[in-house]
Amino acid sequence: MKSSIYWPQRQEELAAALEKDEAALKRRLLRQYEAEAAKLEREIAAYYKRYGEDNIVKYADLFKKLPDSDIMLLIQRMDEFEKKYPEYADLMPIRESIYKLNRLEGLQQSIRLQQRELGAITNRELKEHLASLAYKSTGAADKIMGLAVNSSAMKLFSGTAWSGESDFSQRIWQNTDKLADYLNNDIANGFARGDSYERLIKNVRSRFINVAKNDAYRLVYTEGTYVMNESSASVFEKDFEDYEFQVADSNACPVCKALNGKKFKFSQRVPGRNFPPMHPWCRCHYGVAVADWDKWQDEYVKKHGGKGSSNRIISSFKGAGTVSDDYDNFKKAKKTVIGTAKTEAEKKAFIDAFIKKYENAEFENMLMIDKNGAVHLFESDYTAGIYYDEYKPLFKGSYNIHNHPRNETQYTFSPDQDVYTMFEEDAAVMEAFDYKYIYHMERAEGVTFEKWDEARCDAEQDVSNIMFERGYALEEYEEQRLHLIIEEACRKCGMNYYRRKRKIEFSKLDKEMMEREKEIIKKWKEANPHMIIGECNTPEMKALIKEWKERYAAIVEKYKDEE
Repeated sequence: MKSSIYWPQRQEELAAALEKDEAALKRRLLRQYEAEAAKLEREIAAYYKRYGEDNIVKYADLFKKLPDSDIMLLIQRMDEFEKKYPEYADLMPIRESIYKLNRLEGLQQSIRLQQRELGAITNRELKEHLASLAYKSTGAADKIMGLAVNSSAMKLFSGTAWSGESDFSQRIWQNTDKLADYLNNDIANGFARGDSYERLIKNVRSRFINVAKNDAYRLVYTEGTYVMNESSASVFEKDFEDYEFQVADSNACPVCKALNGKKFKFSQRVPGRNFPPMHPWCRCHYGVAVADWDKWQDEYVKKHGGKGSSNRIISSFKGAGTVSDDYDNFKKAKKTVIGTAKTEAEKKAFIDAFIKKYENAEFENMLMIDKNGAVHLFESDYTAGIYYDEYKPLFKGSYNIHNHPRNETQYTFSPDQDVYTMFEEDAAVMEAFDYKYIYHMERAEGVTFEKWDEARCDAEQDVSNIMFERGYALEEYEEQRLHLIIEEACRKCGMNYYRRKRKIEFSKLDKEMMEREKEIIKKWKEANPHMIIGECNTPEMKALIKEWKERYAAIVEKYKDEE
């Protein structure tokens, strides 16, 4: 009998579910970073307007005392932060110091406050993600051992400093401080050089998004590895003595490869030394190591009783176990063939019906028409997205369309998920839709994802200039920025990409509400000339947003009734 018995099925299931959850988390974080970057750009634009001339800020003016209105705004933001995140109140600056700031220092302090807010959001999102992962991983191990799911004293290992230096929360604050320092230096140097608004914003946005994203993604990935391995090991160590270190794949680093196949005591495991993760971006795992299963079974029976239970556990480790509840729910979202579409009219009928049915769906769903004309429906009731792993060959040369879940949109495709999948699975045409737009992208001969992604990175560096050239206002960043990046990347690669408004009712509603919003902001700005537009949160604005949502929902219901 082999000396090591693994639990590969479970590990693969957990790893697949983890990657889906990580992708969703990264999308949420990126949207937050994009929104905060746009807010910072508006604040910098206000400085150019107030203290600039000919698109150049008067550097000497920045060393004058910060206006009282700006001081009160900073204090108000501090109060709001402490009320919302009391556990991080000690991170706020000394209040008296705010009254001594000059204009440049005021902007720099505002950036530092913004990073604190981002840090708090990232902490919350990552804690929830890791807690869910700990539950799933512990539950999978519990089920193998014949325990009720989560009957073990499930620990939230997410607060452990596995590297021996700092836990993930401390690393988040270190990252936000680092980014705040970078941004403040970039901005101060840009003002001193006499940079135009466009040049300064280009540098700041690149720094903001790229640094924040890389730091956050590294934490998500590495802490996920730690929690997945450590939480299951806490269950197995009660009945197993040894484990075997296993690399994730052939591309593992030399450090991990040197440990591959080596056996250690569960009681002596130390993440970063002999138990994964060994380093940032590590995704290695472990297997239970048993030299003599007969001996183990005898000891198990003596300890717990029940030979049948020990036989079932051995079978589970040999790959005969059942999948975890969460992953099972994910895989229940199976594909159904709902017809054939040989003509454009038939194709359009299926697409229109799909849009009507899923335009307000809570989860993502997909319609695929393969190259032979068969129409496949993928339905999902699971937050991780659509399960299609068994049907990847169908994607080649296919048309597919999916909905963005209710209240979730980037106003275009997700580059790292939607576009990547299109290239990876060799689909011909991809579409998506949300409450406002339909998005369309076609593959082009000879274009790889790597080539497209390179073009996307170039467009990201130049998106501020593109915005200004096309006459977009700063308030439109959230809706336009990523769309323009993808549009420019596709243009450079010779790919057909566009988006169009879905229905006239939505367009009319948006136009009306945007005009009313402008009037509210105009009135508010007259009374608050030194405040940032994003801070406008008057009762009139709240009422407008409420009405907007209600009327949108009514349009959705109308189309449901027509169906």
